[in-house]
Amino acid sequence: KLKYDFARKDIQKWLPQVKRNRESEQLQLGQVPDGLNNSMANIVSSFKPSTDFEKELLTALEESGLQENDRADEMPDVGG
Repeated sequence: KLKYDFARKDIQKWLPQVKRNRESEQLQLGQVPDGLNNSMANIVSSFKPSTDFEKELLTALEESGLQENDRADEMPDVGG
């Protein structure tokens, strides 16, 4: 009975939100704050390698001379 009372109290706090959601025509879920709306270019440009593997990959990419804008069809074939 104690668990039931606790769960009932806990659920009660969500009822107004559930009611608003049911009555609204459209839900807006997952709003991203402005500070988190980064483009891929911003993320890539600020990347700092933290592991030995990441450092090795970064070195290999820099030595290859590939640029971010290089298109896949212009890249050399490295397949077997």
